[in-house]
Amino acid sequence: MFSRWVGEKGLVVAVEADPPNAAALMKTVEVNQLTNTVIIPGSAMASHGVFELRKGKSHLEHSIVNSTDNATSPVTTVRGAPLDSLLAPYLATRRIALLKMNIEGAEIEAIQGMAKTIGKTDCICIACHDFLIPESAPKIRPTIEAFLRDNGFSVVTRSGDSRAHVREHLWGLRLPG
Repeated sequence: MFSRWVGEKGLVVAVEADPPNAAALMKTVEVNQLTNTVIIPGSAMASHGVFELRKGKSHLEHSIVNSTDNATSPVTTVRGAPLDSLLAPYLATRRIALLKMNIEGAEIEAIQGMAKTIGKTDCICIACHDFLIPESAPKIRPTIEAFLRDNGFSVVTRSGDSRAHVREHLWGLRLPG
C-alpha cells in the first residue's frame, strides 16, 4: 500500500527487528517487485550494538531486552543502530512524509538515536506501549509527547478510542511555517 502511495519517485523504508518478519517483508518486496521499498533488518536504538529481542506469545509481547532480564520467553539476538545511521543513505536529498514507529517498548531508545531524522520528518506516529508495562513502571507516553513537542510537532491523539493500542498512538504533525 505505501509503495503505491509514494509512487515511482518515492521511497518506503521499513526497519524490522524480528528476523522472520524481516524475511517475510523482503520476500513481499521481491515477489511484488517493489523497486521503491527497502527493508532494513535490525532495531532502531540509541546506539550501535547487539540487543536481545524477547519473543512473547503474540507480536504484542515482543520487546527488546537487556541481557540481565530473567524472562523465560525465547530470545533472538538482533543488531541495533541509531535511526540516524540506518536512514542516512536515504535522507541526503529526501524528507520523510510519514515515519511510523511501533517497536514494542523501545520507543525511548529509538528517539534518542534520531536527532537528524526528526528534523527531516513531516508527520510521525509513535505507538507507546504503556498499556503493556506494569503500573509501577515509568510511562513511555509523556517522554514521547515531550519529544514531539520539543521538535516542533503538534501532537494529536485518539484518547477517546476504546482500544488501548489505538489510544496509545501519538501523532506528530509538523505545521507549515
